[in-house]
Amino acid sequence: DLYGAYLSQYKFKNLQIEVPLGTFIQKESAAELRNTSDALKVLFVGRVYQVKGLMNVVRAAVNLKEVNIKFRIVGPDQAGHLSELVAESERIGVAAMFDWVGPKYGEELANEYDRCDMLILPSFTENFGATVVDALSHSKPALASTFTPWKILEERECGWWVSNEPEKLAETFKKIAALSAEELEAMGKRGRKLVEEKYTWD
Repeated sequence: DLYGAYLSQYKFKNLQIEVPLGTFIQKESAAELRNTSDALKVLFVGRVYQVKGLMNVVRAAVNLKEVNIKFRIVGPDQAGHLSELVAESERIGVAAMFDWVGPKYGEELANEYDRCDMLILPSFTENFGATVVDALSHSKPALASTFTPWKILEERECGWWVSNEPEKLAETFKKIAALSAEELEAMGKRGRKLVEEKYTWD
């Protein structure tokens, strides 16, 4: 009846359900395992903007000059922050460790995830951080700052949840670079399983 319909509509409007962002699970790729003699390929995907914490990554690189590591930064420049990052990387002598490649979308972006060894999300604030889910769906572990809601990376052993202070980032990357290809692959597989359980649109 009309009264019942009204009550149903009222209850629906006042119902609050927390639904996380999701992803479409990727087909498992047959990527070759990283040779430990190769550079650790670290991917960032997102806006190149102050709040994303990339300046701390640049400054962390000062303590990583003896580590075989390469950072690939994928995303659009915002408010001219890219020039600030490039200038700082040149000033402190770490410019060669960074590739600034601009935004990528669709298949090109999927290829970036497939080709990396891991993702970094060093932000000062994130309400979610969908790139973490996307990386895990490609079976790649992720490092997220403790300013993001990704403690589950640590709990499920599919990544790292650490301070984004340069010293802590450098310390963590030294440990990651020392991991075997098999250890990184196992972390990636655990991450994919987590996505299958909690973060697909299905």
